[in-house]
Amino acid sequence: MEGILIIGAMMAFFGFIINSILKAHNREDERKRLIAEQEIIRIDKYKIDPKLIPRYLIIAYHKEIEKSWLFYDKLKILKILESIKKIDKRLSVLQTKSKVPILSNIVREVKKEVINYNIQDLDIDHVDWSKLKKIKVTFHDNGNLKFRQLRSKNNNIVYTCEWYDNGKPKRISDTKIFKKTEKICNSDGQMIRKQNFYYDVLDGEQNWWYPDGKKRGIENRLNGRLNGPKKTWDLNGNAVVDCNFVDNRLNGKFIRYTDHFGHLEANYSEGLLNGELKIYNNLGVNIQIFSYKNNQLDGSSVIFNSDRVKQIELLYRKNKIVYNYKWYDTGILKEKGGVLNGKKNGDWAYYGKSGEIIKEEKFPLISSEEIGDEFVMPFEVPNVISNKSNQFFSYDEDGKIILKSYTIKNRNPS
Repeated sequence: MEGILIIGAMMAFFGFIINSILKAHNREDERKRLIAEQEIIRIDKYKIDPKLIPRYLIIAYHKEIEKSWLFYDKLKILKILESIKKIDKRLSVLQTKSKVPILSNIVREVKKEVINYNIQDLDIDHVDWSKLKKIKVTFHDNGNLKFRQLRSKNNNIVYTCEWYDNGKPKRISDTKIFKKTEKICNSDGQMIRKQNFYYDVLDGEQNWWYPDGKKRGIENRLNGRLNGPKKTWDLNGNAVVDCNFVDNRLNGKFIRYTDHFGHLEANYSEGLLNGELKIYNNLGVNIQIFSYKNNQLDGSSVIFNSDRVKQIELLYRKNKIVYNYKWYDTGILKEKGGVLNGKKNGDWAYYGKSGEIIKEEKFPLISSEEIGDEFVMPFEVPNVISNKSNQFFSYDEDGKIILKSYTIKNRNPS
């Protein structure tokens, strides 16, 4: 019985303690709420034109910077920069249409920054901005900020912003110990490029976007030179180019998507085409294959119809055709023979649609040692973005060259 009484007393005691703690929390919450309300009343009492807030803040940050804008006080400098960036983001929201409560909160936050620096009564219209030593600033004719730059004493830390006359950010550059990130925006405030630099040379990941905000491309650079994967997309989000670079030269698999054809696949080694270059139609059928060696056509190059039936096969050596095959749409061989320097070479045979020989010819046999390098490449892909044409050659019965052309157009030229 005594045990039950002890347990009951302990439970009552702990209940009292918990209840006291909850009441204390409630009192604290009520105290914070009252303080917050008083803070809102204090801030709302000051009638500051939101458009003039950037000017007030420039004076505020200049005062703070004069005290601590030295290299050895790096943490203080970075804290000031973060405060400036935060306010810049809030001010950019004021330029867009939004709900009134949200705008009111943002205005209060930036006004609080001004009030905390005790400059709300400053005659902002008569400030001589050219006399500011730590901050460079200019304005548009309509009064909006045009340019603002903050620099540390030895230029190791620099923060630069430019704005359009409508108040939207144009360029934001943030430099810390020779590493710089730069954001470029269009007149709607939409970021269209983000670049990284090291000693003012492109270095690291580079990104760019279309005006509607859709991703346009991404690449990586090392000391200004392309290194690593590169990808681009069209306005609809479809892939255009997917490739890889090593020391500014294409290396590895290269894929190019087009409107006219489906896509192209090739392989590069140290910037040179090596291996098979394949072209696919919009249905994903491989309709052309070209063999390359050190950027020259070398080996078999084949063209198929949409049913994957061979139409033409050309054998190349050092960019020159040395043998020609041609088929009917049914897959039956139509003609074959050697070629050199644009002329028929050696034995030629022509076949009927049933496969029977209908004609044979003999042409002067030219030594293969006479192959030169002056022949135009049937297909060129010299760059990541190219408008070149895929050209192949076949011949009529009189030995006249017939030029066939398949053009690979840019889905999104840039």
